[in-house]
Amino acid sequence: MATTYETAGGFAIQFIDGNGARRTVRLGKMTRKAAATVAVHIEALASARIGGAAPPRETAIWLAGLGDVLRDRIARVGLCEPRTVATLQRFADEFPDSRVDWSRSTRAQFRLAMNDAVAEFGADRRLDTIRPADGDRLRAKLGARLSVATARKRCRYVKQLLAHAVRLGVIERNPLADLVTANVNDRGRLRYIPAGDVLRVADGLSGEPRLLLLLARFAGLRIPSEPYALTWDCVDFGSETIRVYAPKTNRTRTIPMTAIVRDALTAQFATAPTGEPRVFLRSFVVPYVRRLTEAAIHRAGLEPWPKLYHNLRASFATDCARYLPANAATAILGHARAVAAEHYWTTDASDFRALHNALQQAAESTRIDAHGKIDDDRKPRKFTNETALERKGGKSKVGDAGFEPATSCVSSRRSSQLS
Repeated sequence: MATTYETAGGFAIQFIDGNGARRTVRLGKMTRKAAATVAVHIEALASARIGGAAPPRETAIWLAGLGDVLRDRIARVGLCEPRTVATLQRFADEFPDSRVDWSRSTRAQFRLAMNDAVAEFGADRRLDTIRPADGDRLRAKLGARLSVATARKRCRYVKQLLAHAVRLGVIERNPLADLVTANVNDRGRLRYIPAGDVLRVADGLSGEPRLLLLLARFAGLRIPSEPYALTWDCVDFGSETIRVYAPKTNRTRTIPMTAIVRDALTAQFATAPTGEPRVFLRSFVVPYVRRLTEAAIHRAGLEPWPKLYHNLRASFATDCARYLPANAATAILGHARAVAAEHYWTTDASDFRALHNALQQAAESTRIDAHGKIDDDRKPRKFTNETALERKGGKSKVGDAGFEPATSCVSSRRSSQLS
């Protein structure tokens, strides 16, 4: 039985543990009634420990809501497990280990999101102290320097981290549960990049940066994950095809090799080290390659377009949709038709010109005058037995039977109809 007594520093509780030893929990300054309540729960915890059973539900709820100081004192006498203080930095470092399904690029995006969260909340911020208003403030600050889609994506990673903490019982509820982080498609940044413009830019590049540019525009590869996964045994110069592995979807697809891509790969193969299986040696990091490409765009007299490599892939997807059936176009790009329509396919002036020409031809095929009557040249003719020679006053040498000789049954039926 737990005993409560008063000391100079406040109240204390004594109890007998499972080994028969007398243990003391010092409560500090509090009312006698509050000390009695603590004694009831400590006695329940001690009984549960001795009997090897779980404590009563009321005691478990009380224990979960205790402050760190009293909880640590109860843990030191062996009545509960020490509370693990889950800080943001520590939990963010451990969480990716549980996601074996994440690709390298996903882990990199998660790390960027955590860097933003740590910068806003602090590395030692306890997860149970994060509030919904903190999530709103994080999204507002990210939205001030990033696109809406990127800001939401990074908030979504933070939200996912806190949801994992809820599943582990580290926190009771996700403070960012109501934060809107759904994907948004900013089609205002979607551009169609003409092939001629890309070739002008390619003339100002060489090596891997040039090949990346051409593979994005004329093969529709995702940059940089798919080119960096390419090996020379995936490139078949004989059949002019490329076997592409997509780390994003963990699938492999075979795509045709256009003449531009074939020439670029041939040049790359000629300079590759002997025995090197990789197509790309990653001589440059992607941000540096992006800067090189943007500089080449300026030298070509063009303005850099948003979403540099994505819009190149989207332009190739649009070309495929124009000239191929939808199933073939989406198979080459490695995405679903709905995804292509939402994130890739675009229209430009040539599409509207083609529509205008088609409508013009349809109108010309049935010309109508100002009175709403069909022109004489377009009127359907009434078929009679009168030939052009007879209309001019001559006599036709073709009889009622026409050019083909009549059979007996046709002749008899014709005679009965005339009689």
